[in-house]
Amino acid sequence: MREPAMPNVTASPPRDRAWGGARRATTLADRVIFALAREGLPPGLTYTLTALSMIAAAALQRSLPVYHGPYLLLFPPIFISALAFGLGEGLLSVVMATVLAAVLFMARGPGFPLSPSQIATSILFLVFCCLLVAVCDAFRRAALRLSTETERLRILRAEAEANARALAAGEEALRRLNETLEAKVVERTAALEETQEALRQSQKMEALGQLTGGVAHDFNNLLAGVSGGLELARARLEKGRPDEAPHYLDVAEDAARRGAALTRRLLSFSRRQALQMERLEVASLVEGVGDLVRRTVGPGVTVEIRSPSDLRCAVADRSQLENALLNLAINARDAMNGRGGLTIELANVTLNGAAAAHRAVPTGDYVRVTVADTGPGMTPEVAARAFDPFFTTKPAGAGTGLGLSMIYAFARQVGGDAWLETTPGQGTRAHILLPAIATPCDCSTPEAVEPAPPGQGQSVLIVDDEPSVRTVLVEALGAAGYDVLGASDGPSGLAHLKANQNVQLMVCDLGLPGELNGRQLFEAARQVRNDLRVLFITGFPPDEADALLGPDLPRLSKPFALDALRRAVADVLAG
Repeated sequence: MREPAMPNVTASPPRDRAWGGARRATTLADRVIFALAREGLPPGLTYTLTALSMIAAAALQRSLPVYHGPYLLLFPPIFISALAFGLGEGLLSVVMATVLAAVLFMARGPGFPLSPSQIATSILFLVFCCLLVAVCDAFRRAALRLSTETERLRILRAEAEANARALAAGEEALRRLNETLEAKVVERTAALEETQEALRQSQKMEALGQLTGGVAHDFNNLLAGVSGGLELARARLEKGRPDEAPHYLDVAEDAARRGAALTRRLLSFSRRQALQMERLEVASLVEGVGDLVRRTVGPGVTVEIRSPSDLRCAVADRSQLENALLNLAINARDAMNGRGGLTIELANVTLNGAAAAHRAVPTGDYVRVTVADTGPGMTPEVAARAFDPFFTTKPAGAGTGLGLSMIYAFARQVGGDAWLETTPGQGTRAHILLPAIATPCDCSTPEAVEPAPPGQGQSVLIVDDEPSVRTVLVEALGAAGYDVLGASDGPSGLAHLKANQNVQLMVCDLGLPGELNGRQLFEAARQVRNDLRVLFITGFPPDEADALLGPDLPRLSKPFALDALRRAVADVLAG
């Protein structure tokens, strides 16, 4: 079956053109009408244009043979006047249209009478046109409001777009400014870091100068005591007066001990000193060092010690704590110019979370040692730098500036803290905080240390590159009953071991120069003699020695007493 043909629904071109033309004309008329409405022409002109439009429409209709439609061409001017000009002009056009229609286009009798039907028609026309005018005016007003709002929205949209463009431009400018600012900040930060680094280097050099001057001063004094004492002892021996020599030898020995103490202070300042931690009855220690403090500060300073009866025991290094107390007493004496009052006060302290965090120590029990003086006190600027390394208010050459920094380093190393409380004109209170233990201390007098047992002819090899040290060690152990050999470096020490199979102990310097240091020599010697025992002697700080030797190999830190050497040798051989 054939499908029915579909009707041709495509409009013919002439009709499309006609409709398009009508739409364009209507759109043009709308634009003209609303343009006139928006322009707001003067009222006299609008009424004149209304009257002229009605007269023109009547004249046009009069010229056309359309008498059966008296209102045909009068409606458009009414509509246009109402839309374009408003209510008044629209009503004027209605009145004129009614009058013109009645006069020009309605049949009338003599005397210009109108028939009832014509009167009714005119009245209906009048009413209808009035309604039309009212509707058109309302539409006009709504259109004008809509047009005004549309224009306002257009302006607002334009302003918003302008603001958006301005905001985008501002953001872009801000972004470029931020990039520039970041670059400037980076540049300034780099310059500041360079300046700070230069300042740190300058401070380091200044501190090094202070350290060098102070340490050189102290060591020169100590070396003068050593060399002078030995020179005087030699002179007495050469003159045949040996009974006077021991006194000068004691002077030299005391200077050497003080030199070793200064070295320990330097290591303590750097927190690299090996501490001998033990339980201390601090009250007894302070009472014991009290006499030394009184002799040191002189008769012009009164010394008072205050201690509670239930003072806890502390955990610290005895000699370091004694040195700290002595240093604080000397500082107080110098601050008071040798006249005033010095108080050493002991107290139990328990720090909770906040207080412990403030002092940067764990919570728990502590013993606080306070040294207070009646001196002039310190300014805030001086007090802020009091613990700085090498800082001192003493004249050049009168001190190294290590005293307080050493005390601070010692306190931090044992797990405590140190700080100052001072006010100009009201003296200074220096505090040392030491960890405490709750268990009672055994304060009984320690047993006397027995001297080291003499050697039984055991063969000992001394390896040290310093001739004076090697000579002293060889002589000391030889005098103690050992068969002693000496070597100056690693290869010669290894040759001695290979040539002397009866060597039982090697006393070896850890810092040997050349191809074999002390640890390497020991490893090579074990390949030759796996039963060889060793005792290292070293001037390295404990952390460096531990890194090289580990925790198990025996060692003795320089400087040491010869009796300590003899005892260490006996212990290693017996072990």
